[in-house]
Amino acid sequence: STDVRLDCGVRFEIDAGFDPPQGTVRLARPSRLLAAEGFWKVSETDDRDVPKAISWRLQSTGIRAGEEELVPPGPLYFNALLEGDGSTLPLQLTAGRLTVKEDIGADVGIFRARGILAEFKIVGAFEAQRAIDPAQPPAS
Repeated sequence: STDVRLDCGVRFEIDAGFDPPQGTVRLARPSRLLAAEGFWKVSETDDRDVPKAISWRLQSTGIRAGEEELVPPGPLYFNALLEGDGSTLPLQLTAGRLTVKEDIGADVGIFRARGILAEFKIVGAFEAQRAIDPAQPPAS
């Protein structure tokens, strides 16, 4: 298996009126591999409504290493756990996984079951850290 490193920054915008939160995710700078914007949502909360997992989706043009296709063209899903108790923000993203959706099913006689069922296949991992805000003084 081949490893490829991709470095990109994202911004999360919150759409008002949704619980749990969701909104638009935007790349901080253009990419030839990923669409400029997509959709994010809190995918899991605890019993106090503190977010515990987040996911977002960006369209990918596909990622290759030579002749090997590592990520097919189409939606690329970013999934991460959130650590923290909600008393301080931001929450830390951990255990980042990149997944793609694969159709499963079978063609049986005249019945075509493809596209009805899908499963997510892990195609990579990612690490995330908060960007340094130039408007904020450094922590001492």
